[in-house]
Amino acid sequence: MSLQGRLKELLEVVSIWNAHKIRKNNKQHGVYGRPYVLYSVPEVYGTSDYVTSPDIDEVEICLEQSTYCSLPCDEDIYDLANLYMEELGHSLPTDAFEAATLYRCLLERFETDLALQ
Repeated sequence: MSLQGRLKELLEVVSIWNAHKIRKNNKQHGVYGRPYVLYSVPEVYGTSDYVTSPDIDEVEICLEQSTYCSLPCDEDIYDLANLYMEELGHSLPTDAFEAATLYRCLLERFETDLALQ
C-alpha cells in the first residue's frame, strides 16, 4: 500500500472514530460523548486536558539509540515473498482486506515450499 493510500485510510478511520458517539453507561463511571469533543474541550465534561509533550532531549536520545530497518523482515524472506507475489500475480495491497488475503496466500506458499506444516 502506498503512503498516500495508508494516509487516506488512516484519515478515514480518524473521521469515523471522531464522529461516533460513546454512550453513557449506568453500570460504570466514565465519560461519554463524541471523542473529538472529549479530546478538544474536556472542560465541557468537568475534567482537564492531560496531554503532555515529551522532552525533546529524551526524544533525541531515543532516536539516536534506535535502529531502523529498511525492510519489514529478514532480507531472504522479503525477497522470497516478492518472488511468490510475482508468481501468483499479486501486487502490494491497497487496503487491510487485500493485505490479509495476500498474507494468507504467502503463508500458505511458505508452508508448502518450506514444509513448515
